Amino acid sequence: IRLPDIVLSAAGCSGSTHDDDFRVESQEEEERRRIESKLRFQLYRDLKSDQAILPSLPDLALRIRRAIDDSKSTAREVANLIETDPAITAKLLKVSNSAFYAGLNAIETPAGAVVRLGMQTTRKLVMSFALKEVFRSKDPMVQKRMHVLWKHSAQIAALCFVLAEEVKGIEPEEALLVGLVHDIGAIAILNYIERYPELAVDEDSLEQSISDMRGELGAMILREWKFSPIVIAAARDAENWLRVHQGPADFTDLLIVAQVHERLRKQNTKGLPAMDRISAFKRVLGADATPEKSVEIMHAAKARVDEMRSMLRN
Repeated sequence: IRLPDIVLSAAGCSGSTHDDDFRVESQEEEERRRIESKLRFQLYRDLKSDQAILPSLPDLALRIRRAIDDSKSTAREVANLIETDPAITAKLLKVSNSAFYAGLNAIETPAGAVVRLGMQTTRKLVMSFALKEVFRSKDPMVQKRMHVLWKHSAQIAALCFVLAEEVKGIEPEEALLVGLVHDIGAIAILNYIERYPELAVDEDSLEQSISDMRGELGAMILREWKFSPIVIAAARDAENWLRVHQGPADFTDLLIVAQVHERLRKQNTKGLPAMDRISAFKRVLGADATPEKSVEIMHAAKARVDEMRSMLRN
C-alpha cells in the first residue's frame, strides 16, 4: 500500500537522507513542524471526505474545457461561452491581436479569436485568464497575500511562456499554465490559516510553512482539477533546484529557470545553488549556457515578458 506523500511527510517518513534533516531544531521550529503535520493530516482527511477548503477551478474554465473536449463543438459555440465573461472576452481579443499571435487583419469577435488561436490554445488561454479568480479571499490579511501571490505567479507564467518559445517541443500556452499554477498549494495553506492561526504568528514562520508544504499540496489540488501529470510534476518540483532527469527539457526545467531568473531579478538568492549546478539551465538554454548568456536572453525578451504579464494581471 502506497501512502500519499503528504501523509508520509506529516509522519516524518519522507525517506530523505539530507544532512539538514539531522540537525538539531529549535523549539520554535519543532512547534512549527508539529502544526504543519496537523495541517497535512487535516487536509488529507478533508480531501477524502470532500470537505477540503481547496480552491475550485473557475466555472467558465470548466465549461470551456468540456466544450472543447467535445469534438462536435464549433468555434461559434465556444465563443458563445467565452462571451458570458466580458473580462475574459476582452483579454482573449487582446492576446489574439498581440505580437504573439497577430495576423494581417485585426480580430474583433470572440469567434474570430477562437479560429485564429485554435481550440486547444483557446482552452489554455481561457484557463489562464480565469485562474485569477482563484487568488481571492474575504479575509483582508489573506487577500493581501493572495494579491502578492497572483502578481508573482503572473510574472513566472510570463517568463515560462517566453522561454518556451525558444525550446523545441514545449508549448508556450501550456508553459503559461504551469507558471500560473506552480504555487497553487500556497492558496490551500492560506485558506486554512483561520483554522491554524499558529501558522501566521509571524511572517517568517508562515513563509517557511508555505515553502515546506506548497509543492505537495499543489500537486494534490491539480490532481483534483484533472490537470496533466506534467503540470502536476512541475508544481511539485518547482523549487527542486538540483533536479536531474534524462531526456530533453520539460516544463519543470522551464519553471525552475523562470524562478531562478525572478529570484536573481529581485536579488533574493537565499537557498539558491550556483547556476552551474542547476542542470535545468543547460537543458533549456543549451549546453553552452552561462549565467551571462541566460541574463542576456532574458534581457532581450523583457518586452515580450512584460506584455504577457500585463495581459494576465489586468
